[in-house]
This record gives sequence, structure tokens and C-alpha cells, in this order.
Amino acid sequence: MALVIAACYLVYRNTADNLARQGIVSGFDFLWRRAGFDISPHLIPYSPDSSFGRALVVGVLNTLLLAALSIVLATIVGLVIGIARLSSNALARGLAAAYVETFRNIPLLLQVFFWYFGVLRTLPRPRESIEILGVMFINNRGLNVPVPEAGAGLWLLLLAPFAAAAAIWALRRWVREARARLGATLAI
Repeated sequence: MALVIAACYLVYRNTADNLARQGIVSGFDFLWRRAGFDISPHLIPYSPDSSFGRALVVGVLNTLLLAALSIVLATIVGLVIGIARLSSNALARGLAAAYVETFRNIPLLLQVFFWYFGVLRTLPRPRESIEILGVMFINNRGLNVPVPEAGAGLWLLLLAPFAAAAAIWALRRWVREARARLGATLAI
């Protein structure tokens, strides 16, 4: 036990002497210094003038958000694929079986490497982005999609799903009344 403690002390002392000789300060004081880089996206206010500690908090929050979204998405995909495996439709059952058998024995790290090196790194740089429908752009930094801004016409965008639901309800009611009145079957 004494030899293990002596070896640990020797490693600590040697490391501390080498760091001091090179002028490298160890510890957590760097957390309060200016970071000097941007992080995007960020859930809390952050700029390059923020501290390394704030950058660490932004990174942890981004990781938690990504983990939560991944859990929800993986649950939905797993549920859909599991139901498709039990389907009486041969095509759905076959596609689900192929998906499961393809991804079952491939390690997750290898899949991450494939998507990063095989897909994302092969995409063009931002200046040579691939344009989709004139409003979306895909490049090696990801997919850039326009986001609605709060303006004068935003209420119309928010009202559209409710108007569509009301129109569907009115059409169904009209079809039911027409069926009852005519005694015929109208398909909808």
C-alpha cells in the first residue's frame, strides 16, 4: 500500500513540476475566462464573450436536449417498426425485418462514423450548398430550413390548422346529411 501511495505522490509531484516549469496553470480558474468561440444552438444566452463555465453549461444543456429528442424519436421509430414486424402486410413486415436485421448487429459507433464520414463530410461546403425547393439548403453543416418570424401575418399561419379542421368537420357533416337525405352512399 505504501508503494502505491508513494508512486501516486511521485506522479503528482512530477506532473506539478513539469506544468510549473512550462508555465501551465492547472485547476478550474480557466472556467471564468472568456471563451472566445460561438456555440450554436444555445438554449441560454451565450456569446463568444461568455466564460468557459457558461460554455460548459450550454454544452450540457444541448446534450440533454439532444438526448431527450433522441429518446422520443427512438421510441416512435421502435414502436412503428415493431408494429410493422407484426403486420399482416407482407411488404411492411419484410421492410421492418430488413431494417431490424440491418441495424441490429452494427455497433452504434460504427453507424455514427458512417453518417459523419460517409454522408455529412461528403456534402458540399456552405457556399456550394444544395438548394431544395429554393428555400432549404443542405451542406456539411446540416439542413438549413426557414423559420417563421413573428410578424403581421403570423396569426394566419397559426390559424390555418384550425380552419382546415373546421372545413373537414363541415364537409363530413354535409356528406352525412346528404346521405340521409338521398339515401345513397357518398364516399369521402
